[in-house]
Amino acid sequence: SAAEATARTRGRPAAKARSSLATACKLLIAAEPSVVSVVAMEKRPSASMIVMIVWLAAAPAAVVSAPEDVSRATNELGMALYRKVAETDPKGSNIFMSPVSVAAILGMVQLGSRGRTRQQINAALEGGAGSNRLARGSNAADSDDIAAGFGELFKDLNSEKGYELRLASAVFLATGLPIFERYKRDLEKHFASGVYSANFAGNAREAADDVNSWVRDMTEDRIPEIIERPLPPSAPMLVLNAVYFKGLWQTPFKPEDTITGEFFNEGGSRPVPVQMMRQKGEFVYALSESLDAHILEMPYVGDRVDLVIVLPRRRDGLRELEEKFSLEAAREPLAAALPRKVDVWLPKFQLQQAYSLKGPLQALGVRDVFSTRDANLTGVSSKRPLALDEVLHKALLDVDEKGTEAVALSSGIIRHSKTPGGEIEFKADHPFLFFIEDVRTQTLLFLGRLQRV
Repeated sequence: SAAEATARTRGRPAAKARSSLATACKLLIAAEPSVVSVVAMEKRPSASMIVMIVWLAAAPAAVVSAPEDVSRATNELGMALYRKVAETDPKGSNIFMSPVSVAAILGMVQLGSRGRTRQQINAALEGGAGSNRLARGSNAADSDDIAAGFGELFKDLNSEKGYELRLASAVFLATGLPIFERYKRDLEKHFASGVYSANFAGNAREAADDVNSWVRDMTEDRIPEIIERPLPPSAPMLVLNAVYFKGLWQTPFKPEDTITGEFFNEGGSRPVPVQMMRQKGEFVYALSESLDAHILEMPYVGDRVDLVIVLPRRRDGLRELEEKFSLEAAREPLAAALPRKVDVWLPKFQLQQAYSLKGPLQALGVRDVFSTRDANLTGVSSKRPLALDEVLHKALLDVDEKGTEAVALSSGIIRHSKTPGGEIEFKADHPFLFFIEDVRTQTLLFLGRLQRV
């Protein structure tokens, strides 16, 4: 439970590092399939309707979607997208994304979707499952409950906690585009989304500058731009979400203890030099036989957000770990473990990743919203049909000595020490998975893998 998760983090030492993490996720609705924006077509009516991003009852009566339901949907979406991105990555590169940012974007679009379009979005939020409660709903009346769940979750995440976590949303509308007042009101109410006017047709470059200025403000200048070229004049609508996180380790690494160490990149036969941070302290550590991996939890100041590192026992074990991995498989051994003495070796690293999520979302079944023939966004505007052209996601992570800017039992046997004995060495000198989560709500803020330094 969330309460148990919170209790689990209280009163234990932590690691130290300062990392600045910023993510911005962009979604545009456009008429041209290859263009980043949304266009209104003159003919071709939209297809049926779709439900929203979290849980809806199959029955006509709406079921209020609790923040924990939204959190679960966010996590399942994040894991599903991670797998799709990994499957389509032939080079075996690093991965870094923000599930909560992508979920917010889909939630804002889902709020204005109807019929089958909404059903497909809801199913994706459940990680691609087709038999969930969300996937069976398609009525506009359901969307208020789902959006309310998002609103409560984001309000909780944005509260003061001893570290900086900011979630912000915005919708930019082409000058003169009619938008339903209810959609605008619900965006502001549940997603705290500002609604702005942009002259895409008259001055596309200035409009792009306005959007990028908003992104810079929301990410403390860490992401200077999300739009690298002017939008086409036909683009009537742009939906944005930005997430910025900056946390300090509870126990920082001492810069004087950082040495030039070695890291074995994925597929590399020889190690490469890397700045390796080191400290000895009390951390929650577990060894999972089912994942064949070491798991280390490093809390940030405020005792509410953790960085969890899942390190394969074998240097070449990342692919096998990815096949087995689930959040529950990582959380459960940590929940059962107690703090113990750990000698932590962690490389300093920076990640900056940019993705088009259109393909992965389509692979998860979100298809109609990208089709000018089938998209049903009739809850957004009377100017229809509108279709989604692209979903772009950009994320940045910086982990150093000060911090970061920016669990369920599996079938395997889990070893941990309830009465800690000898010191454990946790040496992250080869590829690993990691995630940053809000412990109280169990929301997956960021997720990634480090394969190369």
